Formats: sequence, C-alpha cells, structure tokens
Amino acid sequence: MITSYLVGWLIFALCCTGFELLIPGLFFFLSFAIGSLVASIAAWLELSFGIQVGFFAGATLIACLFLWLWARVATYQPHQYRSAVDALPGKKGTVIALISAHNTGQVQLDGQVWSAQSLHNQTLLEGTSVVVVRVEGVRLIVLQFE
Repeated sequence: MITSYLVGWLIFALCCTGFELLIPGLFFFLSFAIGSLVASIAAWLELSFGIQVGFFAGATLIACLFLWLWARVATYQPHQYRSAVDALPGKKGTVIALISAHNTGQVQLDGQVWSAQSLHNQTLLEGTSVVVVRVEGVRLIVLQFE
C-alpha cells in the first residue's frame, strides 16, 4: 500500500540521486539514496517510522562503507614507480671526465652521460665509482662510492 512515508522516502532517494549526478565523484549522496530505498521498502511493509529511520541509517552507513572500500580498491596502486630524473638518486655510475672542486665533470650512468658535480667539492678522477645523491636541474650531485 502506498503511504506518505513511502512517497517521501522515494522522493528523497530521487533527490539524492539527482544531487549525485550533479556532483560526481564523491558518492556521498548515493549512500543516502540507497538508504532511502531501503527505508522505502520498510515503509511499503508498513513498519513504524522509527524502524524506517533505523533501516535508513543502517543502510546508509553500510553503503558509505561499501562505497569507500570500493573506491579504495579501485584506486589502489601497489607501488609508485619512479621514472626519469626521480629514479636517479641511489644509482651507481662511473666518472668519465674529471670532476673537480670548481668544475663539473661527466658521469656515465646506465649508458647515459650526465654532467656531474661532487657533493663535498672533492676531486674525482676518471674511472671512479660514484653514487647519485640528488639531481639539481640537469646536473647530478654525486659521492664517491667505495
């Protein structure tokens, strides 16, 4: 039997669905729409208004939790891969052009040649093994690797 509570819950569900369509991405109003639909079923069964509100609150909380978990699983990234310049710190290379306190030299790193400067302004001879400490612009800051 159609009651005013049933119509009210259905209108509220439609309004929440409309708000969700207008403000996509949060799934906030969708939880209330689901809770309203569950409460409308309770109203259709002619349960008391207090029980309808209880069903609404419970279903809304469960829908919020479910949508939150679904969003976490859908956006999960197992490992952030570092690429390009972000991947260079920690890599080992070899000095191929003298690095002195006042001049930059060159380091070969994974088959690429980079301009490099010593971290503590020390002189690094050709053939010295180095490790990249950081990148400043297009220049590597390196430290002698033992």
